[in-house]
Amino acid sequence: MWEPAQLTRPKSLATKEWHHDRGPKGPAPEVKHPRWLLNPLDGEEIIVEILSRLPLDSLTRFTSVSKQWHSLISDISVAKTGSPTVLILSDSGAYSFSPHSIDQHQQEVLHIHMKSVRVPDNMHGYVMGSCNGLLLMHTDEDLYLWNPLTKFFKKVLAFDRLCDAGYRVRSGLCYDSTSGEYKPVIAFAHQTPSYGGEFVVVGSLKSKSWAVIHFPYRVPTVESGPIVNENLHWYACKINDSGNSENNVELLVMKDYGVQESWTIMVVVSNSLTTGPYNESFELLGYTKNGEILTRVWAWKEQGWQIWAFNPNDNSHRRISIPEDPNCYALIMHKESLIIPTEYDWEEEEQKGEASYVFRCDYSRRLKKGKDGNWTTEYIKDSE
Repeated sequence: MWEPAQLTRPKSLATKEWHHDRGPKGPAPEVKHPRWLLNPLDGEEIIVEILSRLPLDSLTRFTSVSKQWHSLISDISVAKTGSPTVLILSDSGAYSFSPHSIDQHQQEVLHIHMKSVRVPDNMHGYVMGSCNGLLLMHTDEDLYLWNPLTKFFKKVLAFDRLCDAGYRVRSGLCYDSTSGEYKPVIAFAHQTPSYGGEFVVVGSLKSKSWAVIHFPYRVPTVESGPIVNENLHWYACKINDSGNSENNVELLVMKDYGVQESWTIMVVVSNSLTTGPYNESFELLGYTKNGEILTRVWAWKEQGWQIWAFNPNDNSHRRISIPEDPNCYALIMHKESLIIPTEYDWEEEEQKGEASYVFRCDYSRRLKKGKDGNWTTEYIKDSE
């Protein structure tokens, strides 16, 4: 037997001839090289490969490395779906938790870990909807988009009717892929219908306009719902429906999207669980991994929001313990993302005293906001 010879550096990685200082001469066996060595990635491809494997909350740390990295991470985040998160907002702070953490516990009352969320200093509004990790907020007549993960927060539009306390408001946010923009949808029902009326509007953040749309349901019965397949889903009674509450509430799922016959009852919730009607106090949030249904419930006796998890297998439920705060004003499920919309310039125009929007209805008009905060109204033709 011969001892392994010491090799000198070959001229080529693909050579079949060994160079020996000592030992037998002759052709060596074929050397097989890893695929990544024969087809090496360039620097940018390697960076993309590594970054695409990181969770979204880790990616946010690297957006400020360079303009190139910021651009790469923005492209990666478009196709990367974040984890569902329950966000709780109150006057004393904001918290979040993952629904998946509920699967690890089986107690009747769960005390789970809450993560603190930083809230923008100038944010004192209410959540009106969520889409692709963005939350639609409003303070007075102003609308904002907020991404809790990236800390993006910007004023994007306004609507004067939001200042009228006489309206019951239900809303949502959706993404219109045909126009490539986010659109707020708001239902207004005045406590004195003969004075303020009942109507539904859709806003365009790009064109800075609002349009009244046909809505064949009773606007005062509208309750907010989820976004599925780019469509905003609301709960509402038909025009000829009295809207009276039944004794129980049924939670249903559409197993074949768009097929009405595929609606299936998952859980029947007894109305005796609370002392008030569900149509003002009961809202679906989402699912846990083990199939429990998360709901937001207004507890009339405690006068505060609670989160319940319903088990469709035995029709049981348990309560998720959340920080006790009498000033909790929002509880919403959303999916995290790194999306930062940059195409909306309402805030910049407002600073110049040039912000205005068009309200298209029976009497279309343009409303302009001056630097002093006052509004002026100009009636226009629908063609403008």
